[in-house]
Amino acid sequence: MKPSNTPTNRALIALSSLLLGAAPASAAVTFFNGYSGSVSEINSTTELAYTGNVSSTDLINGMTPAISGWNTTNGAHPNELTDGIHGQTFAAVGNTVDGGWTTVGATATYTLGSGANGLGYDISSIQTIAAWINVGFGNQAWTIAVRTLGGSFTDLATIDYQPLGSGGGATQVNLSSLNVTGIDAIRFTANSVNGGDNVGAFVGREIDVTGTSTVPEPAATLLGALGAVMLLRRRRAAIAG
Repeated sequence: MKPSNTPTNRALIALSSLLLGAAPASAAVTFFNGYSGSVSEINSTTELAYTGNVSSTDLINGMTPAISGWNTTNGAHPNELTDGIHGQTFAAVGNTVDGGWTTVGATATYTLGSGANGLGYDISSIQTIAAWINVGFGNQAWTIAVRTLGGSFTDLATIDYQPLGSGGGATQVNLSSLNVTGIDAIRFTANSVNGGDNVGAFVGREIDVTGTSTVPEPAATLLGALGAVMLLRRRRAAIAG
């Protein structure tokens, strides 16, 4: 399901966020705190259906997160979420979990920094992929929070996409056209997947965050330029006097 993204609908979403504190974008995703965007979800009973959909050039590719709560047995590790590789089946890689094996409440925090312009980053899209051979580990549930530069974390959205039964398969969720600006960090918290074994766990295969350095507003740039010109004139006047 992908909601329309007309100006009227965007305005209604923003108004709903202000009045109710959250704006539902689809059955699987809910936005919070005035954030909004478009959503698409796909699923397959084939574990490796979305191996070609991962990115190796996004903002957090290769980044090592600050983590807590993950299950790291059988070779599983949340670093797998940002390696630009989907990962293979359990047996194909020597009975190793080629992904991030969640527990309920496990967190991965990625620090982006202040960006090229010192204003943080504008995030335009987020993609999450989960997959496993059985027990519903291919479903996924996350809370995504973002931190504005110099600020604190605020919830952006929750993902609760559980179309698979107790068998194997894969899910992919894309959040796009996001109105997220001036961000220096993003945090993913794993929630419970009811169809999963091991008390609500699932296996994340990849998280991709796309964006660019925040650009100063034109008015701010103009004011900065005028300020520089005035300062230069004062210096010249002081030298001439």
